Amino acid sequence: MSEPRVPLRLADPAEIAGQISLALRYDERGRSRPVAPGKVLGEFVADQTAEAVLRMLERGGYVIMKTPAPATLPAQ
Repeated sequence: MSEPRVPLRLADPAEIAGQISLALRYDERGRSRPVAPGKVLGEFVADQTAEAVLRMLERGGYVIMKTPAPATLPAQ
């Protein structure tokens, strides 16, 4: 049995960088990720790192697709 197809679209580079930055700063519970005892990664550093990762992905020829918001995905 095949799974239903979900429409994909090309992800916007700003969306990708934003998600990478959030992943660098926060865990899945929304808590700050410590980089050292008592220190958290700053927004500026996370944003700069996310931009660098995004540039490397683009140079490598990667294409990132995005599904619609989870609320619109079909139930499984």
